[in-house]
Amino acid sequence: MTNKKSGVIRKKRTYYAQVSNVALRDETLSLKAKGLLAIIESYLTLDGFILYKDFLMSKSTDGECSFRGAWKELKDHGYLIQYKLKDNETKQFYYEYEICDNPHVENHHMAQKPDAEFPLVANLGDGNSTSGKPPSYNNTLCNNNIYINTIHTNINYNPIFVNSIDRKLVDNIVDIMNEVLCNNTEYIVINGSNIPLNLVKSTFLKVGSSHIQYVVNVINNYNNKISNMKNFIITTLYNSVLTLDAYYINLVTNTEL
Repeated sequence: MTNKKSGVIRKKRTYYAQVSNVALRDETLSLKAKGLLAIIESYLTLDGFILYKDFLMSKSTDGECSFRGAWKELKDHGYLIQYKLKDNETKQFYYEYEICDNPHVENHHMAQKPDAEFPLVANLGDGNSTSGKPPSYNNTLCNNNIYINTIHTNINYNPIFVNSIDRKLVDNIVDIMNEVLCNNTEYIVINGSNIPLNLVKSTFLKVGSSHIQYVVNVINNYNNKISNMKNFIITTLYNSVLTLDAYYINLVTNTEL
């Protein structure tokens, strides 16, 4: 008779916490908030342990006021999401929390509801929306650099890299990426199709240095006049994540021939 316990693989214990470099390098976060984030991550690795906010507060030697300040800071900067839920039996409301490696824009204290009358549009060429009206961007959100550190980390932003291609253009691309990531419209029109904004955001968060270099090369070698640079960059960036591997494979193949 086979022992049902036979063949069980024990869970691998983790003796260290993994804290997002984006958060640790976020210059808008205080050391106190970064320390709280690291402590939260350390408890999340424990098997069979349910972490509660009150437990964390009890471990704070700085006092309740200091803890609440750091907690609020993590929420305000989008690294801590608060969910308000309702118990179906008791009808009482309760809260659950989620830690994010990257700032969650909808939870950021500066994130306001943009003017959603018109969709955010990115058409290659003339830059006109399908409705005939200009695209609507929220300038307030654009000025909040909550995604800048994330983008810089993803593209390995450094003086050697940006100066080797075109620093001014790279900075412009980063600003446009931040603007899109901060927007709350439902969709963006790219290549004539309505692309859900969440999909565009997730695609932009995959942009690396090779994609930036590709976009810079496309712009510098584009023969026609670019009437709407912002829309051109958005479209080219989005397409680069989807097609860059195929582009380089084709380039290598043609070179070998």
